Amino acid sequence: AGAICGAMTSTPGLGAAIDATGTDECSAGYGGAYPVAIVCMVLFTTMLAAFFKAR
Repeated sequence: AGAICGAMTSTPGLGAAIDATGTDECSAGYGGAYPVAIVCMVLFTTMLAAFFKAR
């Protein structure tokens, strides 16, 4: 659950997963997936802007 929340950058989802499981173990998956998701979103947005600027 943590990796899915991190990949979708859903901090409230992480809170719900922690409440549902009763442990904070899912935060490890969130911590690994969140930075990758942020970098991918920035790169995609930059590439998309460059694509439309070139047209």
